[in-house]
Amino acid sequence: MALTSEQKQHAQTILVAIYDSSWNQYTPTEKTVNVLGILLKEIAKCNKAISKLLNDLSKVSGAGWAIKILKTASKLAKNDKNAFRACTTIAKNNFKTELIMTMI
Repeated sequence: MALTSEQKQHAQTILVAIYDSSWNQYTPTEKTVNVLGILLKEIAKCNKAISKLLNDLSKVSGAGWAIKILKTASKLAKNDKNAFRACTTIAKNNFKTELIMTMI
């Protein structure tokens, strides 16, 4: 099934937002949309983990607060290393080549 012009525009908007305006040179395909879906799920999963970390850290106070923050952050880093890194940076780098390949 071919993408509508509106669907292509939505994909293009996301690509430019994640990468930069140079991505306007590409025309998204159905494969592009599938890869973007995976990329966006990865970003959402990572953002959820970061939100949990920030929520946990916001509860830390009192004596030894820095140690408590380190413990919480260390736990996340150990359990989900990707979530501990910058979410969008990792996802966009992981999918860049695959996305380009869907549009050439």
